[in-house]
Amino acid sequence: MDWRDVNGAWRATVDVAATNFEEGELKMEMVVRPGPRASEPTVLLMYAGQTVRRVDVNGWHREGGVPRQETHVQGEPPPAHLEWLEAHPVFASVVQGSTPDGVALRQIFQAAGAELKVDVHGVDWIDPPSGRP
Repeated sequence: MDWRDVNGAWRATVDVAATNFEEGELKMEMVVRPGPRASEPTVLLMYAGQTVRRVDVNGWHREGGVPRQETHVQGEPPPAHLEWLEAHPVFASVVQGSTPDGVALRQIFQAAGAELKVDVHGVDWIDPPSGRP
């Protein structure tokens, strides 16, 4: 995992191997936002550079027009898939307003991979740099 600065957040991208996909078409990316949004990491599953599904830890989403800040999976398929993950033990342990350490971020990455049906156990985890990019 090589962390890089993208718009003030740390991002790390890993290739995902899957049947019926060309090498490099699928990627998984973790986004860590330092500062006040440190407790809101996101893990993206991307196809050809476009996000198809993501896990937003402590993320905001509207359901029936009402804003709600909770961990959820959203994306495709099916269209407009949304699933709240408030009972998930790893995600529930990330308190809003906290600053997860490298161990917690690794657990989030692994749990999000499982939710996205991506086996990430072979990924050599490296903690993101501390502080702002």
